[in-house]
Amino acid sequence: MIHSSLLHNRYIPLLALLLSTIICIAVSIIILHSGYTIIFQNLFYIPIILACIFYIWRGFLFSVLLAVFYFILITTHVPDPVIFLEAFTRVIFFTGVAGVVTILTGISRRSEDTIHELAGFQESIINNARVWLTVLDQKGTIFLWNRAAEEISGYDSSEVLGDNGIWKRLYPEREYRRAISKTIQEILDTKEYFQHFETTVLTKDGDERIISWNTNRIPNKKDTIPAFVAIGVDITDKKKAEASLCEVNRNLEDLISIANVPIIIWDPDLRITRLNHSCELLIGRSAEEVLGKSLELLFPPDQADCSLQMLRKTLEGVRWETVEIDIRHKNGSIRNVLWNSATLYTKNGTNHPVATIAQGRDITDIRRFEQEREVAVMQIQKNLAQLAILNDGIRNPLTVIVSYTELLGEKSLLEVIQLQTKKINEMVTQLDQRWIESESVLQVLRKHYHIYTDVSQEQDAGVTMSDSEQ
Repeated sequence: MIHSSLLHNRYIPLLALLLSTIICIAVSIIILHSGYTIIFQNLFYIPIILACIFYIWRGFLFSVLLAVFYFILITTHVPDPVIFLEAFTRVIFFTGVAGVVTILTGISRRSEDTIHELAGFQESIINNARVWLTVLDQKGTIFLWNRAAEEISGYDSSEVLGDNGIWKRLYPEREYRRAISKTIQEILDTKEYFQHFETTVLTKDGDERIISWNTNRIPNKKDTIPAFVAIGVDITDKKKAEASLCEVNRNLEDLISIANVPIIIWDPDLRITRLNHSCELLIGRSAEEVLGKSLELLFPPDQADCSLQMLRKTLEGVRWETVEIDIRHKNGSIRNVLWNSATLYTKNGTNHPVATIAQGRDITDIRRFEQEREVAVMQIQKNLAQLAILNDGIRNPLTVIVSYTELLGEKSLLEVIQLQTKKINEMVTQLDQRWIESESVLQVLRKHYHIYTDVSQEQDAGVTMSDSEQ
């Protein structure tokens, strides 16, 4: 409307109202002095309408006062009851017109204020949105470029509005730009929008940013140039994080695969979801044979229930620290394995278990060596005990033989027997020395391996008694 532009200058409406009012009054007075009472009346509509348009209710009050002034002006110049009645009727018309114009202007003003508020609100949303937002036609000419677009691309709106050259700067490689244009055109030929279309743009600073585009056609009238609104989300950091996470997962997978200890992962239903090559060797089965199957098949039948109960406790938060659980090989042999485990949980606040990972150490050979060591130590103990008995078992008969020889009085025979007895006694003495050394070894074994038997204790007691007899 005309008055909308005039309102930007506060003096123009006031000057127009004052000038029209003065001219109206002056013309009225001149015509009344000339003897006419009708010609000038319509002039009052001009200041009345201007006042109501520019000042609304204050203008309505001014219009009422102006209508009263008109009535006074008529009554003072023409003392005729018929003219009085016509003037009063005219005052009613003036007031009615002023009221209608005031109401319509008020409605129009509120509508315009609402439109301005909505436009300002929309502009604020567009400019403050943290996504790249632009409006363009099929040729790529830019009609809107918000603040986020400026920040992400580095190009100010004054550099891109009304032009389509920005796309060559954002996509400087010709082949890449043509491929993007071809893909977009193919999408638009089948539908008027596309979603999550990712491209890599080159910013004004020379940085590469990955943008996910969502574009839709703006409804318009027929025979008008079609326009599109494009919303871009900068997903560069997200892509970098995903790439980093993939790299971490890939490294973790490699570590699990090449680890020289068995590693196995199972879900909350105790079904196998992952195992490495070392675990395949431990159980004698390939991953394809066991994936998705229950862990029960890994345990000896007589230990399956107990082992499964321990597995369920891991889902309740129990961590294994060197827990020994036997594993059954495919060939039926039993392997002794020490396990360490950890359970993974959801991060959404429900704290539900997602999976459990366990790492094992095969100690079957260690257990066998321990058993063999115990057998060897016990055999040593028995041998030492027999050696201690042998000491007295030889010396006592030799003493008896020498005594009987002396009784016979055969001196030559006695010398021969004493010589041989001396040699045998020296041999027994050497055995005593070996016994002392072996006893020291046995004490070391007892001290470090804590292995005792009743036989050894009895033989220790026997040796003590023999020593006391000597």
